[in-house]
Amino acid sequence: MAVNVSGKQFCAGGFSDQVAAIVRETGLDPSALELEITESVIMADEACAEKVINQLKTIGVLLAIDDFGTGYSSFSRLRHLAVDRLKIDRSFVTSVNECSDDRAIAAAIIAMARALRINVTAEGVESFPQLMFLQEHECQDAQGFLLSKALPVDDAHRLLRRVAEVGAGSRSQLLKAIIG
Repeated sequence: MAVNVSGKQFCAGGFSDQVAAIVRETGLDPSALELEITESVIMADEACAEKVINQLKTIGVLLAIDDFGTGYSSFSRLRHLAVDRLKIDRSFVTSVNECSDDRAIAAAIIAMARALRINVTAEGVESFPQLMFLQEHECQDAQGFLLSKALPVDDAHRLLRRVAEVGAGSRSQLLKAIIG
């Protein structure tokens, strides 16, 4: 389960203690929770962000940098942040087939993350050519309206069951299970 965290929440004192309490109270496996923090929040106060990220990693939750590529990330700092995922901002994915600069940026983010052993999710995937580009560059995950719109709980359960039935099938089988 991925949860967006606001900058105000993240920078407030005691955030990691609050997350730890919620994980204990709910009995949730911490590794089943991924907290998404925008790149701008991290860059606003890198020292604070690194401290909170390390505290959250101690709890065992996963961390993602959302909207990656829109701020002014320091790549040397990125390797010191204990994040599990970069989420490529949709602005790059949307024009990946029309703009060579966005294509180059998306490919570079994917390659850099892979080299740093960080997973990558592309946001805003709305067409098969975009998905094909991402697959060619070995992007691990994609999200967007091509795959599914927001779903009510019952529909989401049905979607997850269809995907589980495919198991370790091919990409084509998995895609067919997702979009029908």
